[in-house]
Amino acid sequence: MPIPDEEIDRRWIWALPSEAVGEVLSRLPSDRARRAYTYLVLPADDRRYLAVRWVEIEQIAAAMRQDISAIAIGALAGLPAPVAAVEQSSMGKSAARELRDAQPGKRLVVLSGGRPIGLLTRELLEARDLGPDPLMIPKTPLSPRPPTRRAAPQAPEPRPGAGAPSAAEPPAQPEAAASAPPDSAPPPPQADTRVINGWIDGVDPKRPLAARVPYELKFNVDQPRKDAIVAIGGVGRTLGDAIAQTPGDLATILVVLEPGDFTLYGVDSLEIVVPKAINAASKNIITFTIEASQDGAAKLNAIFYINGTMFQRVQVTAQVGGEVADDRLAIVSAASGLTLGSAVARPSHARDQIVDVMIIQREPGYQVIAQGGGVSKAFLNISTAEVAGWIKRARQTLQEIVHLQDAGGNFIYQDQNTTIPPEIHAASLKKMAVIGQFLYEELFYGNNGIDAHAMGDLLRDLSRKRPLRVQIFAERFFFPWSFLYTGDDVDNPDATQFWGFKHIIEYLPEFSVSTLVNFSPAIEVGDTVDMAFVSNDTIDAQFGRPLLQDQREFFKNLPGVSVQLCPNVQDLVTLLRGPDGPPLIYFYCHAVSKFPDEEGGVDASRLALTDDKIALFDLKIKVRSSLPPLSRAPLVFLNACESAELSPYLYDGLMPFLIGRGARGMIGTEVETPAMFAAEFAKEFLKRFIAGGVSLGELLRAMRIEYLERKNNIMGLVYALYSSGDVTIQRPGL
Repeated sequence: MPIPDEEIDRRWIWALPSEAVGEVLSRLPSDRARRAYTYLVLPADDRRYLAVRWVEIEQIAAAMRQDISAIAIGALAGLPAPVAAVEQSSMGKSAARELRDAQPGKRLVVLSGGRPIGLLTRELLEARDLGPDPLMIPKTPLSPRPPTRRAAPQAPEPRPGAGAPSAAEPPAQPEAAASAPPDSAPPPPQADTRVINGWIDGVDPKRPLAARVPYELKFNVDQPRKDAIVAIGGVGRTLGDAIAQTPGDLATILVVLEPGDFTLYGVDSLEIVVPKAINAASKNIITFTIEASQDGAAKLNAIFYINGTMFQRVQVTAQVGGEVADDRLAIVSAASGLTLGSAVARPSHARDQIVDVMIIQREPGYQVIAQGGGVSKAFLNISTAEVAGWIKRARQTLQEIVHLQDAGGNFIYQDQNTTIPPEIHAASLKKMAVIGQFLYEELFYGNNGIDAHAMGDLLRDLSRKRPLRVQIFAERFFFPWSFLYTGDDVDNPDATQFWGFKHIIEYLPEFSVSTLVNFSPAIEVGDTVDMAFVSNDTIDAQFGRPLLQDQREFFKNLPGVSVQLCPNVQDLVTLLRGPDGPPLIYFYCHAVSKFPDEEGGVDASRLALTDDKIALFDLKIKVRSSLPPLSRAPLVFLNACESAELSPYLYDGLMPFLIGRGARGMIGTEVETPAMFAAEFAKEFLKRFIAGGVSLGELLRAMRIEYLERKNNIMGLVYALYSSGDVTIQRPGL
């Protein structure tokens, strides 16, 4: 059940860290007693907020003994620590109180549809012994004039499930009297309060749609609309700040509609043209005509792109026919993906053409939308069980290669010398080309229709022409994309036609969780990178070699690294409960994957550490998602060596769980990996990554190619990137 409304304190206003104290003061109640105990809510980092009582700002001003009206709120020293936020509908009163009590100052921000609506606190709000107001410093103007008033920026009202959470487009707030900031404060810059609006023309979101009646679904960029069912802005910045980083005088936002349960009449993709001028409305309003065929819940997806990169998917759910309770909405939306600000902050990629592939589960198969210089759509008539069968076949091929023996019975790929003889390499490459071509053919051809065939032709053509940055946004579709082979000849394969050797492939995890992700790809560190080493210490005895010990000593002796050892299950639980864990977590252990159709499903997948195994289900119980997230947004490297039961489906459960805990992404093995190769590869990979200045995607591709060309070793293909490839370590001076 949700957090009760009566538990939520509504005495608050929204503010941005860049706003001057005087500007915020102008939006507060004129009555001192009310003003002093009004909360300010400000965006902090990825998923947290600053929750500050105004009296605390007064206390800072008194301590500084100066007029702070012109100082930005976020620049003040002595602000309380950031606190977590939670959806009102995600937990009941007891759990919310427990989470609140774990926060600094026992303050918890409550969200609805990703937007703040109030706070859960344990503080008494009493105006006793306030003393003189240090911010009310009388000024003598040069000439008599009435005080100026500045209206607070208008903002959309919060609606359960509506649009994307945004720090720059705050929800409706308690009415506050405006008062003039001190004359010494410079006039604040004009706030850009535009959002991307989506609405159904002439329809109240509280009223159901009618079946077999066409409606016009419209989008624009302008001030928030009261009838909007979608409202997308920025987090930590305004929408205007975000589009200002796009080239030219106008920005274009591509909207692609996947109609789902609706019939779409007309085109399925249109562009909104947006001036960069502050608060300027878009040049156009785009329109999609949709119609539901029957009563019940009907869903569609709107997918948004900027600069050729997809940043958000918004799912709209509409009730068709029937009645709706007065306190409910008939049309709601929920967003996943990146905030717009995060999307445009990603670096440009001159070498690689970006190809976005969105895969949405739509029984009895999957809807695929590819964008790479144009939009292509196809329906894949395949089941989850079929995909699992293909992956099992690919895994069997890798097992055959891993267990190849020489004339003396030695396992070639499991030797301490990771250089492979040319004749063995040629045979292995041929095996991989056969399975890579099989996977590609089954995915896009097989029993599929002409639209899927056309998409297969398009992606093969793009793949052959130049290196790509393939960004996969998938819903319950885990697949070894690096294995795909699009060459013509499998008997004499061209290694450059394997996707993993030519392209950067990013399986972006932002779309696997129900809240928007907002972070910089740079992991900013000081002189030392803190790293947790999660291990299975029985591996050395198992292989009769100090594989684990060598890695432990290697990382301990690596300049600029501090290692925290986590060999047991309880160590892992403590690490993931956080919230102040290190920015890098490395696993060297065994893992077992369970396919969706197996008993227990993917939640029965487990990790084997020194003292015990722990299933993903049990890990979720011990490390609750409702706990404060990992504040340093760690990157996780899962090096699951010699795990014959490993498959991409391990990440079907583990990745969304870790992203929900605050991780920025993962890199990990998808199939069985030789233990000695895994140890060697990880040491070199992490040494280069920790040194800083190199992106995750570029490094993985470069090392795959190095092992291929210098050592005839194809095992770099078993590592997959469940993260933005732009993630880097940012050291001082780099």
